[in-house]
Amino acid sequence: MFKAILKDFRQISFLLAAEMAAIGFMAITSPSDIGIFLLDMFIISGVIFMSLENALLFFIVSLPFFAVVPGISDSFSIWRILVAILAIRFAWNERHQLALYLRSLFSKNFINEIKKLSWLNRSLILFFGFSLLSALNARYFLVALKQIFFWGNMVVFGYLAYHYVKTRTNLHKIIFAFIITIGEILAVGMFQFYLGSVWPLFNFWQFWAQNIIPIFYGQKLSHLLSYSNTWFSYFPDAPAVLRMFSVFPDSHSFSMYLVLGIIFVGFMVFESMKFNKKHWIKIGLLSLSLLGIILSASRGVWVGILLPAAAFFALYFFKKGDRKIPLFMLSLVLTFVLIFPVASMLASLTQKYDTPSENDSQNLFFKRMFSVVDTEETSNKGRIEIWRETVFFIKDSPLLGVGPGNFPLVLDENIANAKKGASAHNLYLQMIAESGAVGFVFFALTILSIFAIIYRLCFDVRMAEFRMLGFFYAFGFLWALGYGMFDVVLLNDKVFLFFAAQIGILYALYKKTDIHYHRAIYSPEK
Repeated sequence: MFKAILKDFRQISFLLAAEMAAIGFMAITSPSDIGIFLLDMFIISGVIFMSLENALLFFIVSLPFFAVVPGISDSFSIWRILVAILAIRFAWNERHQLALYLRSLFSKNFINEIKKLSWLNRSLILFFGFSLLSALNARYFLVALKQIFFWGNMVVFGYLAYHYVKTRTNLHKIIFAFIITIGEILAVGMFQFYLGSVWPLFNFWQFWAQNIIPIFYGQKLSHLLSYSNTWFSYFPDAPAVLRMFSVFPDSHSFSMYLVLGIIFVGFMVFESMKFNKKHWIKIGLLSLSLLGIILSASRGVWVGILLPAAAFFALYFFKKGDRKIPLFMLSLVLTFVLIFPVASMLASLTQKYDTPSENDSQNLFFKRMFSVVDTEETSNKGRIEIWRETVFFIKDSPLLGVGPGNFPLVLDENIANAKKGASAHNLYLQMIAESGAVGFVFFALTILSIFAIIYRLCFDVRMAEFRMLGFFYAFGFLWALGYGMFDVVLLNDKVFLFFAAQIGILYALYKKTDIHYHRAIYSPEK
């Protein structure tokens, strides 16, 4: 099966190599609007002229490298156009089935069709409905509408992923495509650390802000990041060290992408325990993913792993049955902790051109970890103050909130600061503050519906492959939700696209697996 998958990726690999070569050339020679425009046209052409299935896979493997669209908006990314193209092509191919469904939906059977919807679909519809109601109450209605449209794009992409997973082969193809993106961002991240070890950090900072960021995020963000960013960790008694952030604008988004990637990379490792050369490569990628999360130096993601650790610890001791999978998940947590000294030594290499330090290089990240409980530390102090102001606002406006995308108003800031990272630094507080208490209830129901599907996949399906994937979904999503206590990076566009596709794949497994009879509808031969 693996050889067949690789054969199908030949055309995609050629296009991806050409895309990356163009990006590398622009990074060396300084990016221009014409160069970025030609890159966008190349990607759009690939999505239009390839088969729909290959176009979706090409979209996925290109996801980390999506560029801005010059001339439309400084922050308008090409993925928005590509999702629209994929949706139009899909709607055309399925036009007869869609027509039949719409005819049934708006006929006398409307109520029956609504009753057929899963809890996930119902909660999503209600969440969007109350978000629109909250938008009507927003001071900046267009900003709110734009945010809802952004969420809508994610739902569309998730549905495209859902529809793609028709067979086991397609399931493995789409998982493999996302694993490629994990390799891509880790490769760029390692290249960053190489540059950080041979250049002074300021030189690296300016090169990345002026030559890389404009390609993916536009000139405005490039200018902002050239003097203010989260690319470095600072210590009171040691020089700054570089934080890995790869092609993302910040290290937080990078680490969240890797957390979600653990689901598929871990599944790939555990799927076959034959310790041959290929399997060691898989284990290496999983280890590098954990290393990358640590090198992002995001304390929120470090603390977030406690949630899946606690869940699988409880599962191991209190749930009867096979304990191999919970034990493997706990071994991932232990491996994550054991990698810290290695990550600290690698990070210390980026201090090469800065003031020498007498600090033990193995303890850099342990010191940063322990600073999580220091309420006087600048970053922690700022977060606590933002949480306090957000809670006070929620008490005053509990029902409809400030409106989607209008969060800067909670902090009495300019609405434009949303693009500069103004947030609640807590996913749940931000959802309550923006969409109101009622909107948050349906957001919570959506999350609970997802975990209900994961639970059924873990415990009600006999097919070991799907059950195992369910446990990795539980591990990755619990980690992401734990991280959500400290940041809102799940809403970063590239991270959110990954998350939406994962939900689409999960829902496909749920809908296309006969759970009641404990057997998979997928043919083992497909």
